[in-house]
Amino acid sequence: MKKINLILFSVLVTISFNCKAQQIPENQYASKIIGTWLLEDTNNKLKFTTNGICKVYVNNILNTTYEYSFATTNCENYLENNIVYLKWKDLDDLKVSCLEVSGMTTNTLSLMILDNAQILYYNRQ
Repeated sequence: MKKINLILFSVLVTISFNCKAQQIPENQYASKIIGTWLLEDTNNKLKFTTNGICKVYVNNILNTTYEYSFATTNCENYLENNIVYLKWKDLDDLKVSCLEVSGMTTNTLSLMILDNAQILYYNRQ
């Protein structure tokens, strides 16, 4: 019985050391996010382009322009693994912010503002 327990323990240890945390391919999100997203129940929208620019419109008037990218290991002061962060830099004041990508499908996008845990729900326009 001790021999079986030792073998099982050895197998578990081997498996534990060989398993890596699931990595989420950043390019998967980069290609899915391209397009225009309308914030539910508002006239606010985000327009993501293939060149890493996101334009924020309020009532169809350009409000802010960001340079964006995705991160899966850390974003500024946020260091959680296996979370996809949308990292964006305001091109006017160069301030960098991070949002957690809570979910993304072909037609929906959920982003969490990390400072106050508010989730924003967008639909593809």
